[in-house]
Amino acid sequence: ISLLIGLCLLSSNLLAAETGDKETAKNSKSQVIAIGNAELVVVLGEKPSPAEKRVTELFAERIKDRAGVALAAPGDKAAFRLVIGKVASNVKIKKFAGAHKEVASLGTDGYVIAVNPGNKEIHIAGQSDSGVVAGVGRLMREMRYQNGRVEVPSLHIAETPQMPNRGMYLWARKEFFGKPDQVDHYVEEFALWGCNGIGLWFEMGMFKSFDDPEAKKWLDIYRRLYATAKRMGMKTGLLMVMNDAYNTSPTEMRIKPIIGCPDWYLCPSKPGSIEMMIAWQEQVFKALPQIDIFNLFPADPGGCSCPDCTPWPTRGFWRIAKPLADRIHETSPKTEIWVDTWHVNHPTF
Repeated sequence: ISLLIGLCLLSSNLLAAETGDKETAKNSKSQVIAIGNAELVVVLGEKPSPAEKRVTELFAERIKDRAGVALAAPGDKAAFRLVIGKVASNVKIKKFAGAHKEVASLGTDGYVIAVNPGNKEIHIAGQSDSGVVAGVGRLMREMRYQNGRVEVPSLHIAETPQMPNRGMYLWARKEFFGKPDQVDHYVEEFALWGCNGIGLWFEMGMFKSFDDPEAKKWLDIYRRLYATAKRMGMKTGLLMVMNDAYNTSPTEMRIKPIIGCPDWYLCPSKPGSIEMMIAWQEQVFKALPQIDIFNLFPADPGGCSCPDCTPWPTRGFWRIAKPLADRIHETSPKTEIWVDTWHVNHPTF
């Protein structure tokens, strides 16, 4: 719970559009499939993606924890089959899609769930890995858990998210990230609820330099969390405050004090400061796995109140943002550059 307090919701539309709920509502609650121990097997394609494999593991863990029900081993002749995947990754899903045109109509990250009590196969077809994961998450929330069995209601749901980016920003603090297993669990839960990205801020002021042993530890944590996100079919984002600096930054390059900004931040109007800030941020960017989204963060913290930098949102900020964005694109052309607008309308500016 404490971790969630430190999270900032980047999109209020975490859940997919409820396009299938009208159909679901028509189904009788008495129409359920009751599944006992070793009566259900998950059927993946011949070459499942890491996300498809991981969500199968999570599904098995959840029903075991909640109902004491274990899955049948792959290849066993179980009473029921849960077929998971994308058209491109599972031939059974491809066949299912041929008879269910709503699969082809799915938008990005959408999914179809089909549960018919008269059919021994349950299907979850995702448009993407994120869609597959979200579909399995939705199924688990629709299921009911009893001691020794799970009950799956009759369902036909076809959903596509309203927003293309549904992510969470995780605030880097020891009290949160000191328990990486717990953070991994949260990231996986985000994905099961339809999130398709996480964002992390590498706060340079926490360290003396890039070579600070503590900085190396944090980079290792970030690599781990990004790997968790990727394994769940999610995007990775890196948030960097434009004029952030290490706490040993050159005093002659520092900002004129401004509310909410540490005094070791650099002023982009000082000779040599822009080159130094770009070099530092590029160093962090290259030290991490492929980043999908690089977020140019303006203020709170960030900013400078000297005459050459004000107004910060339209002057000082862009002196760093434009050349930094160009450098990131040179290094990684596929990385999206986002310009954040947080705090830019504050009276301070």
